[in-house]
Amino acid sequence: HRDRDEILIHSADQKVLSGRIHASTMFSRRLTVNVEHFAGKTAFLFGGEWFEAGGWVEKRVDRIDDQHISLDFESKSSFAGVSGYVYYHTADHAQTLVLAFSCPIMTPPCFTARAASTLPDCQALWERVPDLARPGAGLRRAEGCAWETLELKDEHVVMRCVIQPLSDQSPGGGPGEEFGNRLAKARWCRSTLSDAQIGIAFPPNDRTAASSSSATEAVATRPALVERRVVLEVDNRSDETFVLDGEWMESGQWSGRPPFGLTKKSATKVELASEDFFRGVFGLVWFVGESSLDVYFSAAFCNPLSESATFNAWVGPPPAELLQEMHCAPSVSSYQGVQVPAGRGVAWNVIEKGSTLHVRIVILEDPAPMDITAYPPQALLDELKKMEIQQETETVAPRPKAKAASKRASTASAAAAAASLGAGEREGGGAASVAAAAP
Repeated sequence: HRDRDEILIHSADQKVLSGRIHASTMFSRRLTVNVEHFAGKTAFLFGGEWFEAGGWVEKRVDRIDDQHISLDFESKSSFAGVSGYVYYHTADHAQTLVLAFSCPIMTPPCFTARAASTLPDCQALWERVPDLARPGAGLRRAEGCAWETLELKDEHVVMRCVIQPLSDQSPGGGPGEEFGNRLAKARWCRSTLSDAQIGIAFPPNDRTAASSSSATEAVATRPALVERRVVLEVDNRSDETFVLDGEWMESGQWSGRPPFGLTKKSATKVELASEDFFRGVFGLVWFVGESSLDVYFSAAFCNPLSESATFNAWVGPPPAELLQEMHCAPSVSSYQGVQVPAGRGVAWNVIEKGSTLHVRIVILEDPAPMDITAYPPQALLDELKKMEIQQETETVAPRPKAKAASKRASTASAAAAAASLGAGEREGGGAASVAAAAP
């Protein structure tokens, strides 16, 4: 009996232990970066690191030789994920390598890299690290390096990062002709669009990571934990400049100052972002032709947290019910390639989906002017008329209980009238006859 008790207690302990292990693996995050060094014979030496959360799986990698090596990072707590950056440099500081990443619990994983001749502002690079592409989506590239996603799971992300020689260095062999062909078709990382803004934070001989004060400032200014953005690149090819005429936001706000307008024969970027932790961007904007005031550019968009993003646009006459169009805009997942809706005067292509909805829009030449006599459209008038008729029918139609009460009242009135006429019985019929004849 005692042995049985001990076995039962031991079994219960194992169940508790199993539950704890399951909970810890459910919220764990791990990032593996397989680095392939083809930048020459010179090794990359460890230069510095900074982690917002998590750290190395085991021992830190201090040297990257001209061989393949894996850098492994993991979360150290159940609700923080793994996030930060590490950087390396050659012995003569002729080339550096920066890996910036973020694999949080609630939002998609992010990654970017640089292998330039000078060390960028690592903290600023980490602040704008973009989402990962799906496995098989092709290479992403930046100066001196390229990478791709090999495995993308909630608990484990595996990346391949290839270091290439700089233009003024001798070639290091390269991964092969196939990789060269893929590299020629690779898309540049979205974060490279603002590389000039971050400058060079550390001189080449600086081997220390960012100071704790600058790291604290970066964390304080980093976007919200669950952020959604909408980026609209509008290429206005018409002869009309469009000025901002109105906006309606159910959630989200302008990222910076709202644009004054969309200048003719030029491109303008419009950006919006979520304003709190648990809501995305949902709204619409419209611009009107500055000179004619009868041509509009209207756009409806939604980039929520848990569902697919939506988008729709019009140039020329605006939709009769723009707010309704916002709620029934099609999902961007249904779009394949460039969209050119008939009679809209606009074309667009979805460049990026995910935490950022990036749409490139072209306002075509000679947009059609608005015909004020066409508003409201006949279909809308017919719908309103149908609703009015339905309301009138519901108002006029008597209720069953009211009808029964009216019938009883009519019968009682007829009986009272017959009783008040004394001669009713002599003339035939009497009160009973009148009551029977009542409706």
